[in-house]
Amino acid sequence: MLLRFSALGGLSSEPRISVDDCQLAGEPYLYGTGVSVFFYVILSLMIIAVASTWYLSVNDCETSDSILPKLAKVFCMNKNTYDLVKPSSDDIPALHGVRALTAFIFVLTHQVFFHNSAAVVNGLDVDKDLDMVLFTTHTDLLTDTFLLMSGLLLARGLATKEKLENPLLALWKRYIRLIGPMALMVYYMASVFKHMGDGPMWPRLVGYEQETCEKNWWLSLLMLNNYINSEEMCYIILWYIPADYQLTILGIALIYLCRRHRRLGMVTVGVVALLSVLLPAVDTYHQRLPATLIYDIETMINIRGNAVFNNTYIRSHHRVGAYLVGLAVGCLMAWYKPPQYRNIINKKWSTILFTLVFILAWIPLSMGGVFYIREYDVLEATAYAATNRIVWALAISGIIIICEYGHIPIVNNLLGWSAWVPLSRLSYGLYLTHPALIMYNVYSARAPLTQNPFTMLSHTFGPLVIGCLLSLVIWLLVHAPIIGLTNLKFGSKKQAPQKSLPEDSSPENNIGKVEINNVNNKIKIL
Repeated sequence: MLLRFSALGGLSSEPRISVDDCQLAGEPYLYGTGVSVFFYVILSLMIIAVASTWYLSVNDCETSDSILPKLAKVFCMNKNTYDLVKPSSDDIPALHGVRALTAFIFVLTHQVFFHNSAAVVNGLDVDKDLDMVLFTTHTDLLTDTFLLMSGLLLARGLATKEKLENPLLALWKRYIRLIGPMALMVYYMASVFKHMGDGPMWPRLVGYEQETCEKNWWLSLLMLNNYINSEEMCYIILWYIPADYQLTILGIALIYLCRRHRRLGMVTVGVVALLSVLLPAVDTYHQRLPATLIYDIETMINIRGNAVFNNTYIRSHHRVGAYLVGLAVGCLMAWYKPPQYRNIINKKWSTILFTLVFILAWIPLSMGGVFYIREYDVLEATAYAATNRIVWALAISGIIIICEYGHIPIVNNLLGWSAWVPLSRLSYGLYLTHPALIMYNVYSARAPLTQNPFTMLSHTFGPLVIGCLLSLVIWLLVHAPIIGLTNLKFGSKKQAPQKSLPEDSSPENNIGKVEINNVNNKIKIL
């Protein structure tokens, strides 16, 4: 019945449909051991969190050095909630807005993606809507926004440290912070998700998701699933986290090399930057691949089997360009701290520069849809594949720089809104949970689905709100405690205050003096 009333119903008068699984009426449903283990783990974490919160509420442990109060603080829900909402003095306000808005757009695009992969009854309307909004077909560029911010924060944190810690320790701490929520979702997809719904499409579609996670869960936990057996990747969105971690390894190596051997480090950075352009170009040209991932019906039904997805899209060496841009911006903000150079670009030039970088961002985003209607040209595809992600990263970094060093009230107020702070910190959990929520709605359908802009928007808010709530639970029970345990185990000792350079010889002090004098004299900079 789903096939008959869908857009594909007219392809065959006598379709052959195999039955992989049959649910018999009256038989008791068996959930299995995996479901019990999952919920017992969640229940145990809830008990620990509640007990820790109660313990700190009835005991004064501020001056205690014993291990029990320290562990209680790690799991205390009051403390972790406060850490979630409080702004930090080291924060870059614009990043919170960019991260939260990017995560929200991700939910919308994934809603459209999974919705179209099901039995949509108005396929012709979908095609017409696609022709009208071709610029939305390359919104996967938003993943490079996250990589840009990851590189920015890494470089900003390491560039000004007087003494760098062991790089292996830094990588281990990063791994521990990522792996907790990720491992929880991998186990959920492998053992629990298949029991959460039913319907004519449910056993086949969800069964495949379960099989991939049962088979390749270990590749996800080792951060290798975007290179090894990626055609059977567990939970399709998990390619990003290994890519981010692999680029973190590259970023730490480059920063440490530049700090130890500046000239060799800069040469290495130049070589890596060149390769970040050449490698996507070579792969696209050699394999005659499309310029970008084309989201046709075949791709949406089986994206794991798509050549572009497997050979370029999920590979971290094809994402190096955006990450390097983030590293450069992070170093810039570490050397020229935004609080000391706030509004150094006046309103007029801020507006002009913002307009230019907005146009720069629009170019690769809008050109992605052009390749849906143009005949394939290998040189054109090669040039676009080599440059589009770097151009996008440059544009987004330009917006961040303007917000931190310039003054556009509307943009600054929007991206610097304090409400983005907790939503930004919940974006990791939202990224992990929202596809499962969308899959549930689509895969459990018992009637053909209809797509139109209002339906897509209204269906997006459910996974968005519920995903944020689930992300809050993951933050309180898993993510924040893991961060707390990591800091408790590997917390750095308080560093002695750095000796300041003589006032005349400190470049930063001299620039600051010039800025202050210019402000006092009402001289407009730029």
